[in-house]
Amino acid sequence: MIISFTVADDRVGARPCALVSARQLAAFRSFAAVEGERSGIAVIDRAAQDPAVDDFEARVCPFALAVLAAVFEHDETAIGVIEQAQFRGRLVRFGRDKEENHIYLWVSSTPDDAIRLKVSKASAYAILRALGVAQEPVGEIRADELRDRLSDPATRRRFADNHVDHYRAHLNVLAAMDEPDADARVVWA
Repeated sequence: MIISFTVADDRVGARPCALVSARQLAAFRSFAAVEGERSGIAVIDRAAQDPAVDDFEARVCPFALAVLAAVFEHDETAIGVIEQAQFRGRLVRFGRDKEENHIYLWVSSTPDDAIRLKVSKASAYAILRALGVAQEPVGEIRADELRDRLSDPATRRRFADNHVDHYRAHLNVLAAMDEPDADARVVWA
């Protein structure tokens, strides 16, 4: 059984958003198909490749900003959204406003898959034991609390004693994804 550690947040409010054209969305879908085939990276879900689907998330972190800028015809607002998503290690989301029929692009609250830590159940329980939290298959810890625990020398010793010290750096990345207005948590399941 695999247990994944990832970031979740309850952030509400304004996020960077860009208005994109149908042509830009089609160009992105084409880019996603070609790059997905070439690199083996799932950029978007198979279902999102259907032009009738207009609400989906996509990966942008693995790609150069300059390449994505060209896909979006060097639109400054789209570049800003993509840059923010890459900086935060997040997916982007496309969605259509049903009333005005506009297509929007914004930073998703979903972390990029590369940020997710996937480990065996035994390793996950050893990590949880080292952190001093309940060894349950599903749970969460506030990102700021995780940062505090990871910086504690006693916790570092427990990671070494439990032979999971090599996961600490990845957990530090997850804990660092906290944003002031997001109430970020590291969750596992």
